[in-house]
Amino acid sequence: MPGMDGLELQRRLVTSNWKVPIIFISAHADAEVRARALQAGAIAFFDKPFSSAALLETIDRAQASRGEDAGQ
Repeated sequence: MPGMDGLELQRRLVTSNWKVPIIFISAHADAEVRARALQAGAIAFFDKPFSSAALLETIDRAQASRGEDAGQ
């Protein structure tokens, strides 16, 4: 993303009180970036290459949790 990385986008979404599940996918991740993303509320962090089955499972879990949140 020109001018902004994923962590900055996540920070802006959280600051703006957007309640969206965030899944990171990166080809250039390191342990510090992963830890920062997860600490800030990301539900998953995948390094490329990654398992499509694991990604789909994570998306299903995110959708299910959003459905639970909507009922509250």
